[in-house]
Amino acid sequence: KIVKGWPETYRVYTTFGSGGGSGGGGSAANDVKATPWLPTGDSKTGIPFLLNSAPDVTYRRVWAHNEEDDEHVALDIAFPSDRYHNTDKPLYMILHGLNGGSSEEYVREFVWRRINEGSTCVVMVARGLMDTPVLGWNVFHGARTSDVHVASGLLRKTLSKDQNQMLAGVGFSMGAIVLANYVARSGTDCNLDAAMAVSGGLDMREQINFFRSQRLWQPMLAKELRDTFIVGKFDARYRHRLTEEDYLELMRSAHISEIDRHGVVTYN
Repeated sequence: KIVKGWPETYRVYTTFGSGGGSGGGGSAANDVKATPWLPTGDSKTGIPFLLNSAPDVTYRRVWAHNEEDDEHVALDIAFPSDRYHNTDKPLYMILHGLNGGSSEEYVREFVWRRINEGSTCVVMVARGLMDTPVLGWNVFHGARTSDVHVASGLLRKTLSKDQNQMLAGVGFSMGAIVLANYVARSGTDCNLDAAMAVSGGLDMREQINFFRSQRLWQPMLAKELRDTFIVGKFDARYRHRLTEEDYLELMRSAHISEIDRHGVVTYN
């Protein structure tokens, strides 16, 4: 597996550490330990997110036209702190999470750090998110990669050939799933020079049996997705395409896998 190609100290996260350190003959990296009072992966992710806030970022919005179905997606651009686009720095394209957008805190934190390094960041807002319009029937779903291809293609045209500038894609959560899917499917036609998927998944079929997440944190995502995106924005379209039984099951869905089954798959 790829992960086994990394040094063990960078892929093993334990509350015990391996000892040594600078005083015991080992490396300092061997003394890196997990926080003992955050014993689970959920708490290690959620608690820092709740206790810390990311700086505000100023964006400029432009639109990318997808000729495949004549829809548009919003691109929120954050320029470096000196307000000038640097052609000798990487250009980042960021894909946000399931219910998010360019205002998500982990997106803002990443963007804030990169623009202070002199890079320009572009957040692609998924169809319909952040109250962006969708004119036809093709609302957002996680299997669509054409929007990413169109947006990254436009960004690629802006790269400086003289400086050998790099276009890097970064995806978080649902955005990481879409990004990995795009890279895999596009092959040599991929517009990105590099891609980093953060907290995504390569085989989401495993979610069907991931009962702990279905009970713990998926209900929060499911409620937000159903209330603001499906019912709050595209309710008439879902009612038109779904049977009464499917729509009722969609309203009863308690986690993301059920929404996929009764809503997203049935609709598309």
